[in-house]
This record gives sequence, structure tokens and C-alpha cells, in this order.
Amino acid sequence: MTWNLAVITGEMRAWVEDSANRTFMYTEPLALVDELLGAAPSSQSIASVATSIESLASWEATSAAVAILANEDQWQRMQQSAYLSSWKIRLLDLLIAIDERPRRRPRYSADELALSFAGCLALGCFEPSTLLGNLLFRYGRTDRLMRPNSVLASFMTDLFQVWQKAPVGEMAAARGFYSDLIDGLHRKDPASIAQPLLDACAYHVEQSDDRGDSGFPEFEEYPHPVFPVEIIGFLEVCGTLGVKVEEPDHPLFDSPLARPQFPAAPTPPALHHQLLDWIAVVRTQRG
Repeated sequence: MTWNLAVITGEMRAWVEDSANRTFMYTEPLALVDELLGAAPSSQSIASVATSIESLASWEATSAAVAILANEDQWQRMQQSAYLSSWKIRLLDLLIAIDERPRRRPRYSADELALSFAGCLALGCFEPSTLLGNLLFRYGRTDRLMRPNSVLASFMTDLFQVWQKAPVGEMAAARGFYSDLIDGLHRKDPASIAQPLLDACAYHVEQSDDRGDSGFPEFEEYPHPVFPVEIIGFLEVCGTLGVKVEEPDHPLFDSPLARPQFPAAPTPPALHHQLLDWIAVVRTQRG
């Protein structure tokens, strides 16, 4: 596949402008969430809200990305989509806490968790990114997640620990160029980061399409083909730790999506506060 920003942008815009997609991904899920949040939570309703939240997050992120690519300021909306994405994980993890069966598997994959963490980190939503990072750390050495053998999840787990200044010996062993990125960041050596950063960009492009149905490409879902959150998140951590890394000379970075412009203090969506109140009922019931 030849990656082309203009082509992918056009495909995303057509997807957003399709009224059937808006109904399926936004209107119907939002109505269902509103209905379910008006009643006491149950295992079934928590799972249903998580599925609907996933659709809403995807719709909001893709719609905002299309607007940003048209030079509109939709970064706050993009941040709010990251909060929604984190809620899918939080709700599905809550199901484990209320399930009595031992070693119940979370209903999400390692890649889903890693991408949600990366998106929150890349967009400056540090409260949910910390929560998701801790989940990565919890599950990173187990086989409990769906499709656990994830190079992206290993990379994001290590990045979270570097961000949190964890000891080197606790790393989850990111592989290949991802390992080189973590090593260069640990050593605060920008020169050693440049080439693996380009390799990470190439891998992102490679894994943004699966027209041969050969597997589970991490970055296939909109807007990830043109929004490399794992690389942006890595650069965010570099900046936080005082490691000055030059932006990679790659087509992925010929886009305003590669340079998030967001408020220092994110504004969570209204649903965030509703969900906090809703799940508080579960915790009250469980003592």
C-alpha cells in the first residue's frame, strides 16, 4: 500500500459525511447511553455502555481529525474523544471487578489498551493516561488480555514506566526499533533516537492498512492512519524529560494532526462526569 495523506483524508471525510455512519456511530449510541445512564448499572448495561462509548469515541475522533485537517480548531473535541476512549477500557475493567469468576479476562485487546493510553498521552489528557498506563503495567506481563503478544503494548508499557521514572529493570521488553527508542530515551541520547523514530513511522504506515485481511493492524481504524498517537506520545514524554528530539522527516508529520495544539488543562466531555456518577453506584452497592 502507498500511504497518501490526501487520499486517506478524503476517505475519512466521506465516511464522516455519510449520514448512515453518523446514525450508527453517534446518534444511536448516544441515545442508548442516555437511556442506560438513567437506570441503575448492571453487568449487561455496563457492557452495552462500553460498546456505545467506543462508537462515540471513534466518531468524535474521526470527525475532529477531518476538521483539523481542514485547518479548523477542533483539538478540544479531540481531547474529549480520548476521554471517551478511556471510558470503554474503564467500564470493561469494572466488569472484572464485579465478576466473581477467577481470572476473568478483560474484554479488550492489548492493542486497544495501548492505543487508548497513547491517545490520551499524545493529547495531554494525563489523568486518564495515568490510569490506562497502570492497567498496561498490571497486564503487561500476563496473557490475560486478548491478543497479548503486542509489540505496541510492550512499547507503551515501557514508555509509561519511563514517563513515571520506573527502574530500568521493570521494563516490559519492547522489541526492535521500539526498544531502541526506549533505550535512547533512558540514556537521554537524541542522536540514537532519530533512526528508530523513522522506523516507527514506517511501521505505523505499514500497520495502518489490512486490505489482505492478514491480521490485526494496530492503526487501521480512523483516525489512526493519519494520527500516530504512539509516536506523538513518545515525543511528549521526551519533552517532559528534557530530551530534545527533532521531529521525524516523514510524511506522517506533513499534517497538522502530528502537532497537537491543545489547552494545558483538558476539558472532559459531559459524559465523563455522568459516567463517574453512574459507576459510583456500583462501588456503593459493593461496599
